[in-house]
Amino acid sequence: MARKTVKELIAPDNVDVVEIRDWITSASIPELKEFIHTAGRWTKYSILSDRAREEIAIRAAEASERTHWTVTPGFIVGVLAMVFAGIAAWPIVREWFHSAPFANTVYSSPPPQTNLAPVILPAPKTSASQVRDSTSLIIKSNSP
Repeated sequence: MARKTVKELIAPDNVDVVEIRDWITSASIPELKEFIHTAGRWTKYSILSDRAREEIAIRAAEASERTHWTVTPGFIVGVLAMVFAGIAAWPIVREWFHSAPFANTVYSSPPPQTNLAPVILPAPKTSASQVRDSTSLIIKSNSP
């Protein structure tokens, strides 16, 4: 026997509720939408059209329980991006660790000695006249 269409199911001579209920559970989503649109006009089919709406809601809930296929590859790409970002940032982060004192260092101990001699910068050369002129300017500006 061929599958019945919506118009054949809601024909005035067909009142087999069990047959309609079985059809609703095996119908596709477009068929259920057509049934709701067509059968919703008559009050005698209101319970069956509500059952068709419930069937659509059940199928939508079942479809939403499965994760989308892009979730796993997206997670893998995210993890790889974080790993490569950590590798790229490592030279900068390593400097942070070298500038901090070691955990076992006692603060009362002197800093480690280096073999480098301290650099002493030469003092700027000024002539005696420049010193006298700058001193006289200071004295003149302070006088009343």
